[in-house]
Amino acid sequence: MSQGGPNSIVGSGGNPLETLTGNSGGPVNPDGAFNIDILGNNSSGIDIVGTPASNLLTAIGLQSSETQRGTVELATAAETTSGVSTSLAVHPSGLDTKLGTQASNGIIYGQGGAGSNLASLVEGTDGQLPIGDTGGPPVLSTLTAGSNITINNGSGSIQINATGSLAIPWNDVVGTSATLVVNEGFVSNNAGLVTLTLPVAAAFGDQFLIVGNGAGGWRVAQTAGQTIHILSSDTTTGAGGSLSSTNRYDAITLLCTVANTDFVVRDSMGNLTVV
Repeated sequence: MSQGGPNSIVGSGGNPLETLTGNSGGPVNPDGAFNIDILGNNSSGIDIVGTPASNLLTAIGLQSSETQRGTVELATAAETTSGVSTSLAVHPSGLDTKLGTQASNGIIYGQGGAGSNLASLVEGTDGQLPIGDTGGPPVLSTLTAGSNITINNGSGSIQINATGSLAIPWNDVVGTSATLVVNEGFVSNNAGLVTLTLPVAAAFGDQFLIVGNGAGGWRVAQTAGQTIHILSSDTTTGAGGSLSSTNRYDAITLLCTVANTDFVVRDSMGNLTVV
């Protein structure tokens, strides 16, 4: 900016303009050529452009970016939600839309896809867990106790306990025969021999517990295609094979290792007869 001469700028009161004063730093006097330069600072996001032909000085706010300070346009709520722009600024209202309605002590979950907002489950009660629901948001629910299981829900805790003796139901067989049931125990309790027959269907990992009590002892009978393995010995495959006690108090645990057909003596007590 030039000062003085025929193109001098007249200040208030009709006097020629001699200094310029900013918000701070004091008045600025012209240099030896009667110029006062008004310069922008790109690092602060302002550029001053002079147009001599029009006698104009134009202050331009630079577009802001991740590396440049400057002016910025506020994103709409939809633009905030989409998350595509790298130049628009997020304002509280748009951010509130993106975060969605939140419940006190609720669990935040995503609603999926571009442009989707977050959402919140309600506050859970003692023992509740978020459980998946295909095609929908998770659902707060408590665990359901199965057979021989108890569940105690507390503040910030879930205690799961097995009930009963080893959680295995026991059957007192007072007759001379019975069909074994998976994951159950059987006590032979007859003066004569008690025949306990393996079921036709058994899954891998199913077990059968047998304990002798009656004087007649017990025998495990097989159905077609079944074999019992005990150490290095195997019973005859099929209905002709069996495993028997020699003492009234002998006991074994059988574990199914091949569905329906193969069973291993996991532990035993007594001298058993392999047929």
